[in-house]
Amino acid sequence: MASVSSFVWTYYTIGGLVVCLLAVIFNTAVLAILLHKRELLHNPFYIYILNLLATNLVVLIINGPLALLVGGYQVWWFSMDFCDVYLYFSYVLGSVSLLCHLLITTNRIWAVMFPISYKRLHTRKVAALICLSMWIAIHVLMLPGVIINKFNALPLEEYGCIINVISCDKLIAWNAVSEMILTLLNLLIVTAYPFILVKHHRRQRIRPGASQMPAISVPRWSTLWQRFRPAATGDEASHSREDGSLSLGQRATGKQPRLSHRKRQNASAFWVLTLSTGSVFFLLTPCLVYTCFISLGGAYDVNIFNIVTMVYTAQAAVDPLLFVLALTELRSFRKKQP
Repeated sequence: MASVSSFVWTYYTIGGLVVCLLAVIFNTAVLAILLHKRELLHNPFYIYILNLLATNLVVLIINGPLALLVGGYQVWWFSMDFCDVYLYFSYVLGSVSLLCHLLITTNRIWAVMFPISYKRLHTRKVAALICLSMWIAIHVLMLPGVIINKFNALPLEEYGCIINVISCDKLIAWNAVSEMILTLLNLLIVTAYPFILVKHHRRQRIRPGASQMPAISVPRWSTLWQRFRPAATGDEASHSREDGSLSLGQRATGKQPRLSHRKRQNASAFWVLTLSTGSVFFLLTPCLVYTCFISLGGAYDVNIFNIVTMVYTAQAAVDPLLFVLALTELRSFRKKQP
């Protein structure tokens, strides 16, 4: 067993410690905001955020210290049973982060491209069922490898706590297939964004029909009638706001109507989609592509692997910051007044 004095501080252990501490602080802070502002959880989208942040926090608290010890001492101190738990959190729950981002991206694409059906069909129950389906899918994909490894594990004293992709053909095949699937899902997230960007900008260029009308001269008596005419009913007012048309008084004065709630939600959804896709591309993609390259027989370099793994872990610290940046509700700590 290695002694305490043999612990080696490297860029990997120092960077891992800093990332782990920041990630725990940021995820805990945003989760505290969600618990403080419980009305946010009435919005189905926050179910996905809660799912991602809670998973990040559990993995960081359990696997973070173990990964730091293993990286510093280069030895596995614990039993094989504890190794199985470590591998479960590393491979199964560690992969949940990617699928959570896939769900968030898919959700935002739905909100941006089809806002009417999104508002009508997407409820908290639907969001919870989608998250549950994701958990089942990731266990079906990743758990068999952990179970097979339990009966084909390499000696802990010589290799440490790793999946046996050295001598077990079943695990070699499982590792290659699972890495390819995760990499393809990651590429799906990244490549879908340009198409959404093009369609979003095309939609933004199309203004409401009334706003496309040329300016007209309105007689003074018409503005006087506008001032004293009976107030519109609820249905009429709602219809006027929804179709984006300008009232006679607004055309006369040149004032534009305020953005509808649907349009503000659409803009927020696109902003979240942009930040989420960017973080996946810069932080998750390098690690997934490199591990897929290794699983298909590519050369393994320990320095490259350590760097891309550390960058992958940094996603857990970046996630809560991006959500706070993109979502106004998370930046407001005061509860809504009744």
